[in-house]
Amino acid sequence: MPIHINPPIEPNYELKQKKELEAMEKEANEIAFELLMPEAEFKRVWKMGLSIEEVAKRFGVPESVATVRGMQVMGEFMP
Repeated sequence: MPIHINPPIEPNYELKQKKELEAMEKEANEIAFELLMPEAEFKRVWKMGLSIEEVAKRFGVPESVATVRGMQVMGEFMP
């Protein structure tokens, strides 16, 4: 019967894995933002001066998501 020996774990392996997962999540979020709220369309709607509630409704997303997109694209918290 073979004996299984676990390979040595490199230092900071868990930290490296966590950082990789965070990078993947960030990329997934960026793709989702662009699919749900394309930048050009978002800018057009944002500049209309609507409330964050109205912006969110236009795109069918929660207000928190529209707020994050506003910070990301426009560098502003609310129109």
